[in-house]
Amino acid sequence: MQVIENRSDVTGRVTGVSPHPTLPDHSLLTVQLDDVAPVEGFANLFDAARGKTIDVAVSRERAKQLGLRPGDSVVARIRRAGPTSVFADDSSVARR
Repeated sequence: MQVIENRSDVTGRVTGVSPHPTLPDHSLLTVQLDDVAPVEGFANLFDAARGKTIDVAVSRERAKQLGLRPGDSVVARIRRAGPTSVFADDSSVARR
């Protein structure tokens, strides 16, 4: 299945941080989405996910650099890369 180009700016609360099960250089953040905003020029595939919890892949280095832990508030620009794959643009991930 091919996914259309998409991006969304999200804010939320980290509820879990774990090693990514298939990508050794990534961590998996479990994030409860508080807000979702469209990014101009891209489809917003996460509007319906507001208030829900999703898993987002972020580089292990970025997660370590920010010291992300459950309870932290974060902002990020994310994209759906497949039916069950969501990635964050590392440079956009920040504590809020």
